[in-house]
Amino acid sequence: MALLEHSQSQDNQIQSQVQAVSRARHFDGDYKGSILVQFQRLDQLSSHPEFCCYLIYVLGHFPNEQVAHRALSGLLLKNTIRQNWPKIPSHIQLFVKRNCFAAIADDSPLIRATVGIIVTTIFTHEGTDQWPELLPTLCQMLEQADSANTNLLEGGLGAIQKVCEDSADRFNQHEVNALVSRMLPYFSASNAKLRGLAVNTVNCILLVQNESINDVIDSFLASLFQLSNDYDAEVQRQLCRALTLLLESYMEKIAPQLGNISGRCYSILTTYCIKFHC
Repeated sequence: MALLEHSQSQDNQIQSQVQAVSRARHFDGDYKGSILVQFQRLDQLSSHPEFCCYLIYVLGHFPNEQVAHRALSGLLLKNTIRQNWPKIPSHIQLFVKRNCFAAIADDSPLIRATVGIIVTTIFTHEGTDQWPELLPTLCQMLEQADSANTNLLEGGLGAIQKVCEDSADRFNQHEVNALVSRMLPYFSASNAKLRGLAVNTVNCILLVQNESINDVIDSFLASLFQLSNDYDAEVQRQLCRALTLLLESYMEKIAPQLGNISGRCYSILTTYCIKFHC
């Protein structure tokens, strides 16, 4: 823990820590040497598989520790997984997978996002063949979550969205149907963040498996069209993205609604351009 603490820059901003070594040439002697030594020590520890257990434990079981320290442990773990996962002993892999959900409902959005990044990084190595319980576990979390537990809902949906963004091309038809069906109720959630994550998740599937939603296209479109007057900017953006992705394969399905939707998308685009001085 001391190394994690000492590796933080003076302003405690996690992004500064991640970039410290790459910018080390800009630092004066003593501070530059201190940063390099600390990161070298962490790199050395990261080469030991058992260190993964420590990192996942810090991330998930130290809620009173500084968010920056916990997030840095998650970043180190993610990099270790990305580079060395096939070489890590199976019992340590199992420990990491069993404990990676401990902070999925954390109060910190950064920690929840870090959990999702770790989950999708593991999944890129294993897929559903080696980690078949991942998607059912995440879906069960959503199903059992109290509607007032927005942290768990955002953490679970965020993890699913990240997995779909990175690996939707690996899903079979049954998995696609199950995921889309699970996302649809959140299209009408009172929390705009949940609505945006749900539509984004389906869009990630559409991007690589456009025709894979044939079995659920009618219910998907019905839920999507209900968002035509949504006030949230991210939901609006994901709505326009979904319609763009659907045009090629489902034109006959969305044609009856194009009059209303095209006007709404034009309004969204105009607002966006005004806001960002396009």
